[in-house]
Amino acid sequence: MTNNQVLRQIVLGAGASAGYPLGNDLLKLIAGDNQNSLLGKITNYNLQLPQSLKPIDTKNSKIECIKDASYFIEKIKNFAENLNKSCATSIDFYTTRIADQKMQIVAKSLIGAILNQFKTDLESSWYGNLLPLYFPEDIISKTANEKLQRIIELSKNIRIVTFNYDLSLEKFLFEFLKNNVFFHGEAIELNTAKETIFRTINHVYGSIDDPFNCDFDLIEDANCIKFDENNFYAIDNGKVLIDAYSNQEKYATNINLIENERGGGNCKLIECSYLYVLGFGFDPINIKRIGMHPEKWGIDSNEGGCYVTNFGDNKKVERFLLNNLTKRLDQEYYIPIISKNTISEALKSDFSLMEIGEYPEYISRTVNEASPYFFLKKNQF
Repeated sequence: MTNNQVLRQIVLGAGASAGYPLGNDLLKLIAGDNQNSLLGKITNYNLQLPQSLKPIDTKNSKIECIKDASYFIEKIKNFAENLNKSCATSIDFYTTRIADQKMQIVAKSLIGAILNQFKTDLESSWYGNLLPLYFPEDIISKTANEKLQRIIELSKNIRIVTFNYDLSLEKFLFEFLKNNVFFHGEAIELNTAKETIFRTINHVYGSIDDPFNCDFDLIEDANCIKFDENNFYAIDNGKVLIDAYSNQEKYATNINLIENERGGGNCKLIECSYLYVLGFGFDPINIKRIGMHPEKWGIDSNEGGCYVTNFGDNKKVERFLLNNLTKRLDQEYYIPIISKNTISEALKSDFSLMEIGEYPEYISRTVNEASPYFFLKKNQF
């Protein structure tokens, strides 16, 4: 492997973020046709916002926050109304096209403040499937320095590109590090390992906070709610508005909606042996944004391939993959494997993520029978 190659690369869409709403659900929370949405309630607010904004240490001096509270509420209302009229199918589809700078700050602040109310579902998440990629089974028996060096080496083999704003994955990995690896107060090794692991995670649109310099316990306080589809709209809109107004600079600094704010090619896919696409809707713009092409996966390994799951009945997934396979049909291991299992089950059973490399024979090389459309189209070439 070269510096521009990894063994495993993972693409995460909104469907892979444990405990957080999808992009279209976030849209409904802000501008849905529901009396409990932000738009449905905002006209009735007589909200006392803080007199001054919270100071924050930021390197971005170009951000001009909205200091007038009533004007901020008015811009929130305008944003929600315009979003409702836009016929956008997801929040990302609309926000990336915002030209007005003040409205950009409002959009980022709302996204951050709403997501800040949700809580990472650590117990039922699929994130545990990633632990063997970063931590060997015998890591507990090593010295602190040996643990750190092993984590550094393993981290070179994995790269994650995520379209999610939340830090639930970072939260999970940090909690494991703190409570299961460096649990004897090895502060230096803990911090270095955290930074090493976090550098493998690339947020296309930024995140609600700086993962390298935030207090995860403050991000998820006792008042956060756990995502429940039956009680989806039961968020505290007043709390959202106060948080959005008070932390404009933080959210505007860390969330990157506009093209020129993003880190150039930092989120572009690089060459890899194994590509896992999890909870991703295969939006054409997002596909282009990260450069998802078959040339990127299956390198340096006869056992390499692409594995896709948790996409529902979205045929865009299969059509995209099919349209890019004609040059590789003579090499069976390049054919994407599609599973309709949950991410956790797919990684453990259909894709055998934990056994890749050590037990490659466990990985199925046939098209998943849960995808008849893909199977039929493949045999028409």
